Amino acid sequence: MKKFIFLLSFLCVINSAHANNVVISNISLVGSTGNFRMQFDLSWENGWRVSTGQNNYDGVWVFFKFRTGGGEWQHLTMTGTGNVVPANYTAYQNTGVTKTGAIIHRTNNFAGTSTLTDIELGVSDPAGFGIDIRGYAIEMVFIPQCSNCIIGDGNGTNESDAALHVADNTSGAFGAIFHTDVNGLDDAVLETGGAGISINATGITGNANFPTGQAFWCMKYEISQGAIRDFINILTLTQQTIRTESSPSSSVGIGAFQSIATRNNFIEIATSSTGGAPAVYGLDASGNNVFNESSDGEWVACSFLNWPDIAAYLDWAGLAPMTEIGFERICRGASTAGANASVFGEFAWGTTSLFATPYTLTGTFGPTELTLNSSPTLGNANYGNTSTGVNGPLRNGIFATASSNRVTSGASFYGVMEMTGNVKEMVVTIGNVAGRAFTGINGDGSLSSNGNANVLNWPCSTLQTSAPACSEVISSAGIRIKGGSYQVIAADMRISDRGPTSGQPNPSRNEGHGGRGVFYIN
Repeated sequence: MKKFIFLLSFLCVINSAHANNVVISNISLVGSTGNFRMQFDLSWENGWRVSTGQNNYDGVWVFFKFRTGGGEWQHLTMTGTGNVVPANYTAYQNTGVTKTGAIIHRTNNFAGTSTLTDIELGVSDPAGFGIDIRGYAIEMVFIPQCSNCIIGDGNGTNESDAALHVADNTSGAFGAIFHTDVNGLDDAVLETGGAGISINATGITGNANFPTGQAFWCMKYEISQGAIRDFINILTLTQQTIRTESSPSSSVGIGAFQSIATRNNFIEIATSSTGGAPAVYGLDASGNNVFNESSDGEWVACSFLNWPDIAAYLDWAGLAPMTEIGFERICRGASTAGANASVFGEFAWGTTSLFATPYTLTGTFGPTELTLNSSPTLGNANYGNTSTGVNGPLRNGIFATASSNRVTSGASFYGVMEMTGNVKEMVVTIGNVAGRAFTGINGDGSLSSNGNANVLNWPCSTLQTSAPACSEVISSAGIRIKGGSYQVIAADMRISDRGPTSGQPNPSRNEGHGGRGVFYIN
């Protein structure tokens, strides 16, 4: 097949991107009008596909942005036609909707490193001259459909704080009516004494489109500081002003989300905004004013984010928020043998064991940041400051090594990392009307002029008592925090914990707050 890079009327400046163990590179626009494709190479480590047990696989979500003549960046939509993918791999794209990206994944059983060259994905015709294109890649994990997953925990006498339950202190499977203890964060419908919420395999009471047991994809790691840097670097000045704490016109070296960069967030202004141009942001964990060096924190999970920040990133990337039901499914899982029972007080790795000795780090802030003394037998997590000796998030996937297993790596049943500890995860709740209106629509790659997410029925307002009626995500009603962080005690990290210290997030930016997204399958 003859291919050519279309340079006759386009000046293409292509950028590659790196993330934790994933690289998208050698990006070219090939083809001609009506048949343009993005051609690129892609590699990632520690991939898998298994057909027994967890019965799932990982993959990479890829998407592209472009601009013409130095103008504003736009999302490059895909056509679903003309795709070329190497043998034993495929490109998944939703049908019947605008295609914002594709998930490249293995089609046969496998474990190891994937190295793919000359992938091609059909894209809509970019218009104009002087085109710049940037490609992005996010590691994902496939979460299979589940018809009977277990929600909540308890041993008949105790349960995690405010856990969902069928009878008090008792978990339940899809199809049951769930309640929670009164704690002021849930409405009377869900609280004990109310009618309760039926959680079914395909929806909840009053909303058959609320994501519950359907198959979906989840980000393998929490959103990194490198990812947020890349995100805010292609926003307009107005959007940057909304999406950061410090003014984009602040001096070089001022933190984007806190004035002095610490492990909580190393993103700083590398070039100040002048003359109406947006700022340029970089990472500087070393504090030497040389930005984006290998040890400057690109792979560290990003904290100091609020829900509108997370929502904006997910909409921009074509992803979506996970739900609190999805969170428990990702952690507890279900195998080819059936549903996995809940364990009272379990963490993401399925047991209550937890290492509580301060960690000693090596390769700090870099791509090889590791703990020298993580437990070879107990669950490892970054939590409680004094318990682990770290006052901030660690590198994504830090506990996964060549010799670790699910427990010692801190992995969920399906292989999703750091669902326990590191940074708190923001999820859609069923505890109030603002959350229950969610219908699982993925982002479209575009934000409002203010830099806010603007997806139908995403939690968006300050009112917990009414379904979303706002056009932009501006506050955190309908959102709950799960999973705990480097700040919290062990009990707050339990899979089923929904208590006050893991409740609705503060609408302002808070250290320890981060998250990840999912991609719902249509």
